[in-house]
Amino acid sequence: MTELVLTVLVFLGLVHFQCSREVAWQNRCIQNLRSISLAIAEYVQDWDERLPPAQRWADAISERHLQRDVMSQVFRCPKSSFPFGYAFNAFLDSVPVSQVDSLAETVLLFECDSSSPNAFGDQTNLPQRPRHLEGDIYAFVDGHAKWIRRSNVSYLRWKP
Repeated sequence: MTELVLTVLVFLGLVHFQCSREVAWQNRCIQNLRSISLAIAEYVQDWDERLPPAQRWADAISERHLQRDVMSQVFRCPKSSFPFGYAFNAFLDSVPVSQVDSLAETVLLFECDSSSPNAFGDQTNLPQRPRHLEGDIYAFVDGHAKWIRRSNVSYLRWKP
């Protein structure tokens, strides 16, 4: 009986530890996307209120708004096996921010599997499997980032 109780307690401890680790990874990913969003906001201020070109968005914000040594840290989701973990919404390619109807609802950045820092696309470019507890992290044009369950992706706004 004592062995059973001990086994159950160890199992519960492991489950709690794994869940805590998952939440920590999720929070790190959210913070990464917030940092990248802030760099994009600075870029927008410098470039006549236009979002960066999709094909070179990471290079564009790295030139003046993000230090190179920081780039390797914030451009990778801690749960990704790829060197870069985020992509830019292709529908926002060089779009003036004033043409985005809903800043808080329009996806700016999302998780992807990429070997390039300049990955871009849409919801078809999400990782094959969700990285964070059946969901992914998204950043929006207004700068906020949050976790969204993969089954709710179809409700997200991608076009300005």
